[in-house]
Amino acid sequence: MITVPFSIQEVCDSGEELLLSAHAVCERVVSLKHAFRDISTGIVALLMERSSQLVCAVVALVELHIPFIIVQQAHDPVSLGARWIFDGEQVSVSVKLFRVFLKLLQLVLLRERFSILSTDVILCSTSFCFDPSIVELFLSFTSGARLLLVPDRVRSQPHLLASILKKYKPTVVQLTPSVLSLLDEATLSWIFGDLSPIRCLLIGGERFPLKLVRLFRTPSNPTRIFDVYGITEVSCWATVAEISHKCNHVAVGTPLRSTLLSVSEESELLIGGTRRCCVNGTWSGEFTATGDVVEEIDGHLVIVGRTDDQVKAIVFS
Repeated sequence: MITVPFSIQEVCDSGEELLLSAHAVCERVVSLKHAFRDISTGIVALLMERSSQLVCAVVALVELHIPFIIVQQAHDPVSLGARWIFDGEQVSVSVKLFRVFLKLLQLVLLRERFSILSTDVILCSTSFCFDPSIVELFLSFTSGARLLLVPDRVRSQPHLLASILKKYKPTVVQLTPSVLSLLDEATLSWIFGDLSPIRCLLIGGERFPLKLVRLFRTPSNPTRIFDVYGITEVSCWATVAEISHKCNHVAVGTPLRSTLLSVSEESELLIGGTRRCCVNGTWSGEFTATGDVVEEIDGHLVIVGRTDDQVKAIVFS
């Protein structure tokens, strides 16, 4: 395996728990690689329910260097450009070929930035339709940390999320501000308190909730809190800013390697880099507009508004 052996602790919709050891995960991956053995070109659509089997299928495809997409039952894999469809049992051929070259980047850098260890437990609660889910999966794949896989309904039911956090005590957690704000005061006090088991908390997808964090965070809280920022067109996350206990304003953060930031004459933040993506024969541009307006405050870029009326809010993915 090119990935590091890792275990999966799966909490099913029924409440049943499934623990797959690193050895069991490796066996499943080997079996799935055999199922994908005849695929030479094209994208594989994973038409599967959220499960440990889906996670193992992703690992198998990554190790075989086969591009893939994760689709929901309501979506048409053909319209999304898939040549192959895998439903968890067998591989079938799609009728349309759409060439897209995808590359998973920056995850080893994120692992190092957040000091992810093989002893960590990484909460995997983000929807697989939301690109930051790739961060949760691959931080586990590349570090050997245990992946705590929970049902989709956990995100929108704060009492379930609070129960999961307190029962399994994940050490690495990624949440949107909207999901974080759903939690009750007792749970927030526990997360940001002196005895919090969460070692690394990533918050992204919306404006960072600095007021909420400062309200509940104790001076001795051991959790390292990061504001992660990016746009889907470029990456899962493009910049990272660690939030100190005395933070008064949240800056855009430090770009990840090979990521570049620029500001237009209209003060709009642009994200680019040395990487290039070729989609259907067309190369992407050097920079992508974010729609965010920035100002320089104390030597750092701070988002102060939008170029239009579009604002991402209430993100429960």
